[in-house]
Amino acid sequence: NKERDNYAPRFEINLHTTAQNLFKCSRGDQVKICRTFKLWELNSVFSYHTIQKCLVHASPDIRKEGVGLAEDSIAKMRQLSSDDDLAKQQKQLEEQKRRLAKQEE
Repeated sequence: NKERDNYAPRFEINLHTTAQNLFKCSRGDQVKICRTFKLWELNSVFSYHTIQKCLVHASPDIRKEGVGLAEDSIAKMRQLSSDDDLAKQQKQLEEQKRRLAKQEE
């Protein structure tokens, strides 16, 4: 049962206007903003349509760079998750081996 997010729908009301103002900052910050918007989209915080309305305020090269960074972040998170799963599986295997060894004694 996923907890309901009451913040995102209220924040979405002014998100487009906020994005217009955010993209008046430096290029480096604009890339970070694009990355954040894309991460919000990929994590289903906001819909694709909502995010695209915000990203139109960034130039295409900044959008491309920000989206690339977001996709890299997602890939790294998935890898970390895989690594965590592997570590859990290894611990479970070790625990099973210990139990078997005790039973054989």
